[in-house]
Amino acid sequence: MKWIHSTILLLLCAIVTVHVTADEAKEVILDTQWYTSLQNSDPIKRLQMLDAIKDKVVKAQGQVVKVEESNLLKKKYRIVLSVNLPKIKILYYCYTNTEDYSDLLQPQDTFEFSGQFIVATPLNTRIDTILCDIILEDGAVLVK
Repeated sequence: MKWIHSTILLLLCAIVTVHVTADEAKEVILDTQWYTSLQNSDPIKRLQMLDAIKDKVVKAQGQVVKVEESNLLKKKYRIVLSVNLPKIKILYYCYTNTEDYSDLLQPQDTFEFSGQFIVATPLNTRIDTILCDIILEDGAVLVK
């Protein structure tokens, strides 16, 4: 009887582990629907939404502000992107070692990227200006 309980417990643990691993593997797309939900939320809910995507791969886009040298997060370059919405402003700090981005990207270019979401830092108490650190995995300039 003890053997049966151990086997059931082991199977349940395996199922939970597979479920968690599958959730972690999903890419979170920060699109119009996600931004609308974020800006229509109260400040505490905004923090919860941002905390929910911590350490996940996100896909988003923003307007290039500048590309500069950096030594944070063990990366050589930081791409600063801006997303201006009616109620909130988001600044993405995308960190990379790829030098090509400094030559390729120009201010006001639309840059679509994917990368690991590290942390979100509110820049005021209303939580309507947010700085998001991203370790860049891939990116491309959108041609209009």
